[in-house]
Amino acid sequence: MYLCLTVLAISLAIDLVSGRIPGSVSIAGLVISQIYALCSTGSVTYAMFALISGIMVLVILYPLFAIGGLGAGDIKLMMMLPGFMGIRTSVCAIMYSFVFCALIGIVLLYIRGNLMFRLTEVKNYITAVRMSGKISRYETFPSGVKNASLSNRIHFTVPLLAGVMFTYGGYINR
Repeated sequence: MYLCLTVLAISLAIDLVSGRIPGSVSIAGLVISQIYALCSTGSVTYAMFALISGIMVLVILYPLFAIGGLGAGDIKLMMMLPGFMGIRTSVCAIMYSFVFCALIGIVLLYIRGNLMFRLTEVKNYITAVRMSGKISRYETFPSGVKNASLSNRIHFTVPLLAGVMFTYGGYINR
């Protein structure tokens, strides 16, 4: 538990300072999670299952990366969770992370006074995708306006750490 939280806290600090999670940090987290899975259970089968589960996380979340909704470092951090937590608990942690991210996003948009503008922009994006049948990157839609600028960015490591802490706090397994 503490090892996972430590890796996430280090990733969060780096993300907040530099605006990204270097591949070396997220890959180190993946390797540490696999070593942890192997050492904590003594089972190569469990470690392989954790690795396959991490790959499933990548496959499931890749569309969010493709449209600019998540960064590659965020996905790699989520890929390490099954090694530390097991698949069931890591899925819960990831779901809680998305809930926390949505709450943080709504609050920030409301505070900044652009909630209605962003909701309209999302509606227009969804309509355009539905009409054209082609998925484009959300951050450059429409007319080159970037919603991923620093003023609108949510560092997903914040809700990810919150979701993992919430999960480790025992709220899932009661």
